[in-house]
Amino acid sequence: MRIIAIILGVFMLGPMIAGAGLQSIAGYMMFNTARNVSAAVNPAPYRGTLDMTNHINSRKQAEKGYLAMLEPDEMRELRKITLTTDLPVNDFLEPGEALPDMSFRDVFLKARATRMASRECAILNRVLTRDCEVISTGIRLNDSGTTVTLTANYDFVQAPALGRYDPDIPLRYENIKQQLDEPISGSAPDTRERLYRHIAELCNSLRRSSGNCGLSRVTLKQTNALRGRASFGVIQPRGE
Repeated sequence: MRIIAIILGVFMLGPMIAGAGLQSIAGYMMFNTARNVSAAVNPAPYRGTLDMTNHINSRKQAEKGYLAMLEPDEMRELRKITLTTDLPVNDFLEPGEALPDMSFRDVFLKARATRMASRECAILNRVLTRDCEVISTGIRLNDSGTTVTLTANYDFVQAPALGRYDPDIPLRYENIKQQLDEPISGSAPDTRERLYRHIAELCNSLRRSSGNCGLSRVTLKQTNALRGRASFGVIQPRGE
């Protein structure tokens, strides 16, 4: 296991960062239970020494995860949700609207993709996010022209409280990944809402055990089940 380390300094008036190598140990943590926890205060900007580690030894990923936690109430491109799902083409139509001919169908679907994807923000904002925005979409029309695969990327502000940490002591950042697998039960939107709620509960549980939790990445694909992965970050005392 490769040893990585980074020293970061973050100033109160700007996101200026400087790094130099020390020692850190790649860490990995899985968790399966979750409990709701009351909201805690947001952390102050970091002012100490930070050893950033994760289980895949990715310096860039650790940096992004940590920076995403610095401004938990701001929409940041460092936090992202990606959802890929198959939808009937008719779902893109307005009431009473006819389906375009095959020669124009792909163009029609691309024009409606962002509006279609934005419906997911209403679900996310009920259970997992406080703010949500579609930043990009992609579509793939199946051979029959009746089903489309829609991939949407969202920036977001998490709903679970970030928590707290002591900015005046040496700290380390840990990246934590959780595999997700939810059988389709009821409607597809209801299934996704249950899984989003589960992700929020996982973050609440992690904040209860570690003092803070930042959700940085969710990737989901819905076929006959809803599967993917969520990435969380925690900041803890470095220890010796």
